[in-house]
Amino acid sequence: MRNSTKRRRDAVHCMAIAAILWAAPAAAASVAVVGLFKDKAMVSVDGGPPRLMSVSGGAVSGVSLIRADSDSAVLEVDGVRQTLRMGQSYAGQGTSSGEPTVHLTAGAHGAFSTTGYVNGSATTFIVDTGATSVAISAEDARRAGIDFRAKGRRVAIATASGTSQGWAVTLDKVRVGGITLYQVPGVVVEHGLPVGLLGMSFLSRTEMKRSGQTMTLIKRY
Repeated sequence: MRNSTKRRRDAVHCMAIAAILWAAPAAAASVAVVGLFKDKAMVSVDGGPPRLMSVSGGAVSGVSLIRADSDSAVLEVDGVRQTLRMGQSYAGQGTSSGEPTVHLTAGAHGAFSTTGYVNGSATTFIVDTGATSVAISAEDARRAGIDFRAKGRRVAIATASGTSQGWAVTLDKVRVGGITLYQVPGVVVEHGLPVGLLGMSFLSRTEMKRSGQTMTLIKRY
């Protein structure tokens, strides 16, 4: 009798755990902002069609809109708050075949942008396969604690506004979504770089796949 009661309790416990797991929302792999309004935003989740989210509208696939205006949106993605402007995306920590994976969604002009982290400091990146190295501004470098003048090698950098002074450095750690790479060749640009460039010193260590408006990066080594 006692064993029968214990088995029933165990069965109820297992059913309760299963119900919790079944009800848990799916984690978002990527989120992109494609429209901004007062207290509303057009958001694409995991490369899906854009949908209008409101501040009071509840979560969609683990994504909630906290606040929004014509300048930016504050989204809570799987419990972490991210501030995104028009065309920017946040890559979560999805996986493919057990390897760290990032899903990026193209912005309004076709560019892939995302929030990354250099030495733990947040930086906005645009994916640029034409850039040899990861490039960040001097301001971003200072926030990341990089003494580029003392430790970097001076180089000339061609930017959209002309030639700028730069310093070739080694970035201790660069993270985008679930992909973290160490000892990444980079360059710090003193002027003329409004956002960072996620260049081939990072991208060459990933497998890149594109399907429509979604780009997937899978860590290789």
